[in-house]
Amino acid sequence: MSSENKARKKEDLRMTRTKKMACDALTRLLATKAIEKISIKDIATEAMINRNTFYLHFENMGRFLEYYYKNCLDDLSVRFFDFEKEATSLTFDYFSDCVEQLVKNMDDYSFIYQSLLVKSTYTPFLKSVESIVMSHIQVMLRTRNKGADENIIKVTAYYLTSGLIGVLAFWMDNKNDILSQDIIQVLCKLNSRNFTTVLNTPDALFAST
Repeated sequence: MSSENKARKKEDLRMTRTKKMACDALTRLLATKAIEKISIKDIATEAMINRNTFYLHFENMGRFLEYYYKNCLDDLSVRFFDFEKEATSLTFDYFSDCVEQLVKNMDDYSFIYQSLLVKSTYTPFLKSVESIVMSHIQVMLRTRNKGADENIIKVTAYYLTSGLIGVLAFWMDNKNDILSQDIIQVLCKLNSRNFTTVLNTPDALFAST
């Protein structure tokens, strides 16, 4: 390995280490403070790094938070993408499996959801989660309803998405009392009528205007 490559590798490791220190610092701060109460100065102080060092890696707080919860969103995207590849037909069992994947993602990244969706609502994070879930539901609806009005598809997908995320946010705030398997069953029962109606809707609902 050339001296130039060694220097580049060393710099990459330093950048990775600094970013991890900043993320670990935010995790510690979120244990006691709401996200809107935490500043870049707080993070730099907690991580024992210079504020200028922080800005070398992140343009602003928003960019830093995107990096902080990136793995969570990537995991959710992968879970849903795998389902889209494997889906051969739209059934309620398929929908139930999708709900289960969303719950598992929220369970695996519960601290992030608790901090950015339950204790405080960090809108960019909420919108990112909604976008992933809604896009997946739109794919399901388009598959079943060929040539359907796109506006109706979007409205229906948002209706189902907002309901799912709203109930799951409530679950995250009551995890000690409600098991993940129980919330999956409840959500599936609650949405069975809505989902079945959407999949077997009269042509008038999805007709192009």
